[in-house]
Amino acid sequence: MRRFLLCIVTAIFLVLVGCELFLEQNPLGSIHHVSVGLNYYGTNVKRLNGTLNDADELQACLEDLGAETKREYHGYLMTQRGTETSYDYDEANENFPTKDNILNKLTFLQSVLGENDLTIFSYSGHGDYDGSLVLAPTETSLDGTGIILDIHEKVTDECSLGVEELLSKMESLPGKKLLILDSCYCGAFVEESNSSISLIEKNRCMQRAFETYFSSSSSTYDLFVLAATTSDNTSKEPVGDGHIHGYFSRALLEGLGWNQDTNTLKKYTHPAFTSGILSLDSLYAYIHTHQILATEGIYAPRYQHPTITGGALDLVIFRN
Repeated sequence: MRRFLLCIVTAIFLVLVGCELFLEQNPLGSIHHVSVGLNYYGTNVKRLNGTLNDADELQACLEDLGAETKREYHGYLMTQRGTETSYDYDEANENFPTKDNILNKLTFLQSVLGENDLTIFSYSGHGDYDGSLVLAPTETSLDGTGIILDIHEKVTDECSLGVEELLSKMESLPGKKLLILDSCYCGAFVEESNSSISLIEKNRCMQRAFETYFSSSSSTYDLFVLAATTSDNTSKEPVGDGHIHGYFSRALLEGLGWNQDTNTLKKYTHPAFTSGILSLDSLYAYIHTHQILATEGIYAPRYQHPTITGGALDLVIFRN
């Protein structure tokens, strides 16, 4: 009987609060988006064919959404675009996605961000087994191949941006922060929270939700993660050389209203918006429902499950 009453009270509470409490109550500041993509052509690791499309089009999409919703947008595109025959390292290019250049870009943002601003760091590329991002090398072999893997087939320190290092760097920035990651094992960036819980999953215990919402623990946090997969599974893209995206990124762009045939934003048609608001949870809910590749299964190579930092608080990204 107690459990039944608890569920009833919890259900009423969730209806009253609309299931999520928006973290963003102040006026929306500007967005600073660091969009990183690597295809690894010209290096000694496996090539990827959809990653540059992911990075390019997410930046264009968010820029157009910023203009439509009148939220100031600043984009920083950092891509590696090798060819079949050559690696494209340019030492003078501060936007070439080496580890040092990326960390320097985030350091630069510290001086321009305000407390109402949002920093989005998106990444489409390889992820190492521990979730680390695999970045562009500065070292090349005698034939000009970029060296990412050492003689033991391990990612070199120069090319590896670890989970804790990136999270720590993001946490140091003023304002709100959002990581959007499309790489293998990127669920390693999604940390457990003892003060909040996401209510998106359908089979969620109501008692746990009730205890979370009325917990005395602090629920003030400003770093969020939207990851393409769990910490123990890979992120996938279709096989082929055409205009492709990772399965996660395709659903992400679709939810934002991006037309992937014309590479343009569909004006005022954004499926992931709810009541004129694009929040992190509404975006995740759309991806989870519309991802072409299965989100569950018993054979890991045939599914991937997006993950998100849970919380009673939600992050507003755009508001019409």
